[in-house]
Parts: sequence; structure tokens; C-alpha cells
Amino acid sequence: MSTIKYRKTLIAVASLIVLVGGYIILGNITKYPLDKSLEIQAPTSVKSSPAEYAFGFNPGFDYSEARTPCAEQHPTKKAYFGDLHVHTALSADAYPDGTRLMPRDAYRFAKGKRVVLPSPDGGTEKSLQLMRP
Repeated sequence: MSTIKYRKTLIAVASLIVLVGGYIILGNITKYPLDKSLEIQAPTSVKSSPAEYAFGFNPGFDYSEARTPCAEQHPTKKAYFGDLHVHTALSADAYPDGTRLMPRDAYRFAKGKRVVLPSPDGGTEKSLQLMRP
């Protein structure tokens, strides 16, 4: 084996060892403990009390203007169904997964229009339409 080929092979093997070693070492570093037997203690600050939680907090606003009460009050909340959140090709976390529709397409889809979805592998496209916009 020539000296140049030997050096290239040695560099390739050393690079592979460094990459695999780095992957193993960095893969074992976690931000949070994974031991599920440890019980995580709840925060103890004043803002962490259950009365202050976002979904349990009722501030009881005092309005200065005279107004009629809201006709639709739901003390236990009201569930809404459907796609209230969609990603488009402008979403940094959706584009790599193959999302290619733009916001105007999402709006058309929500209004009941048919949209064409590209195939991730470049094969047959699918069309999609809401039964009830």
C-alpha cells in the first residue's frame, strides 16, 4: 500500500473513531435526569400556587364601563374541534418533513376548497378537502 493511501485510510479511520466517540459521549449527556423513580418537586414560589396556574386562574376583572353580561358563558370551558393550528411551508419545523402548502393554501383548505398534497417521495400526489369547512 502506498504511503498516500495509508495516510488517507488512517485519517478516515481516526475521523470515524472521533465521530463515533463524540456521538456516544454527547448522546449520553442529558439536560434533565431520565431516572423516573425520582419525584420532581413542585415549585414553591408564590406564583407557582394552583390559584395562579393559567387554566385555573380567574382574576375576576373589574370593568369600568357599563356592559351587559356575555350571552355565552362557559364556566367549565368550551371544547372546539378541528384544525385550529396548522403548519405551512413557512414553518421551519414543517418544511423539512415535506410540507409545501403555503398560508393561502391553508386558508383555502379551511374554507372547504380542495388542496393538492405533494408526495414525500415524488410519487403520486394526493388531494384533500374538508367535508365541512
